[in-house]
Amino acid sequence: MSFTQPSMAGRCLAAAEIYRRLGGSVSPFGALKGLTEARVRALEKRLKITLPSDLRALFLAAESAHFEWSLPAEQLASSGRLMVVTGGKLHWDPGILLEADALRRA
Repeated sequence: MSFTQPSMAGRCLAAAEIYRRLGGSVSPFGALKGLTEARVRALEKRLKITLPSDLRALFLAAESAHFEWSLPAEQLASSGRLMVVTGGKLHWDPGILLEADALRRA
C-alpha cells in the first residue's frame, strides 16, 4: 500500500462522506504544505536512518495531517454490519518520529 498524500487524502475524504451519511462526526482533513527535500534529509540525518520511499514522498507532499471520525452508538446498534469499530484517526507528523526515536534511545 502506498502512503502518498494524494491517495491518502482521497481515501480520507471518501471515508468522511460515508461516516457523515451514517450520522457520524468527522474532523476536517487538514494537511500542511510539504517538507523541503533539505528538511527531509535533515530529519533522516537526525534519526540516522533513510526513510522508506513512500513515507519520504508523504512528507514531501504534506508535512503533517490529521483526520478523526466517530459513529454514534445508536447507529452502531441499528446496523448489523458495523459492530466494534466506533471511531478512529489518521495522523502523521515528523515530530512523532523524533519523539519515538527519543523514547527508543532512552
